[in-house]
Amino acid sequence: MHHPIYAGAYVFGRSKTDPSRRIPGKPTSGRRLATRDEWQVLIQGKLPAYISWEQWEKNQRRLEENSTKFGAGPARGSSVLAGRITCGQCGARMAVSYPENKIPRFSCCAARMNFGEPLCQSFEASSLETLVVQLVLAALEPASIELSLQAAESIESERQRVEKHHRQTLERATYDAALARRRYEEVDPSNRLVAAELERSWESLLQVQRKAEEALNRFRRETPTTLTPEQRHSISKLANDFPALWHSASTSDIDRQNIVRSIIDHVVVEVVDNTERLSVTIHWAGGFESRHETRRRVQSFDQLEASEDIAARIGQLYNEGYPLSEIAKQLNHEGYQPAKGERFTQTSMGALCRMLRRKGIIAKTPNIKPNYWRAGALSETLGIRKSTLSGWRRRGWVQVRQVGSRWIYWADADEMLRLRELAAQPPGGSTPTPKQLTTPVSKMPDDPGT
Repeated sequence: MHHPIYAGAYVFGRSKTDPSRRIPGKPTSGRRLATRDEWQVLIQGKLPAYISWEQWEKNQRRLEENSTKFGAGPARGSSVLAGRITCGQCGARMAVSYPENKIPRFSCCAARMNFGEPLCQSFEASSLETLVVQLVLAALEPASIELSLQAAESIESERQRVEKHHRQTLERATYDAALARRRYEEVDPSNRLVAAELERSWESLLQVQRKAEEALNRFRRETPTTLTPEQRHSISKLANDFPALWHSASTSDIDRQNIVRSIIDHVVVEVVDNTERLSVTIHWAGGFESRHETRRRVQSFDQLEASEDIAARIGQLYNEGYPLSEIAKQLNHEGYQPAKGERFTQTSMGALCRMLRRKGIIAKTPNIKPNYWRAGALSETLGIRKSTLSGWRRRGWVQVRQVGSRWIYWADADEMLRLRELAAQPPGGSTPTPKQLTTPVSKMPDDPGT
């Protein structure tokens, strides 16, 4: 499957000796397969062929793509990006694993496996895969496909121009080599110096011809072929149904992997300053690059890039009297995100506030500004029940400010005297409460900060 002889080609130099790999006492050690550019001789069409040269090259590309050890093939699993992620710090290919939660995780472990060093970087791939899938679906929309087909026509004209240049170069090199051969064959053998010079000239021109052939073959091998009208029609028709096909239960993970591999060459990902930010550079098939940014789940709150801003904002809202659910809602509204998950919740906010209390960032109880009272503290100071205080609020006998779903009461020294007298009034009875005790004696400031 790998030898070019099955495609009718004679090759010499498919293996090379690497002195750095030699093992003392083993003469045959240190040998490796040479790349195609390192082959010393390649003559096509010299032997009976089982398959065409084009089919052999196509097979080699497929073998390389499917190889997880030597190529870029993905390990089988649910991740559509397996085998396509490259570390943005060291350039190594990142390995994929599937922990107990089945969410793919990419790790750059080349330095650890080879040199015993720490992991280069690691991240959970849920947000990254969501980003890439959205971009893939957008790239395969009908409008995008139509633009790509129009661009392909321009590329094809440029391809034909470049291929014509390579053909002309090969024709010129072939003519010069044939001319040098005739001159060498026609020279008088007794003129040994002239014959030797013509032989060197012929050999030099044969090398030029070989390089021209290799350049033409490499261009044809690496450049995409032209789409037929039938293929163009099939692609346009498929684009209309592609999102439904992608999410269909009949579409396997391997099908999605193959689709991504056909339009994305590789994705370079770098964790920014060990925070939740991921810098993503997608190298699309055809040479285009697009840059994006997403986030990963981190292990601790301190790894968040905006951890100090979030802690300060939590402290501010906490001291203003906001309940945990309202603090979480406000942070979500302002665009902040937690270390794990997409949104803050009352439960996660409670755990976060407990952690901030242990670190001394926020107090055990809110540091409400002077003259502002929470319902429990004010009712306890006045010696009344909270339900009584709520009744005063509904009747307008106290001044309050709503903080989320919570009421914060305001009472300066003069107001406190009035409220104490009000609290001392006997409950119930036919005697109405004096108006001077139900009317505020001082006004709550409009600005809560004063």
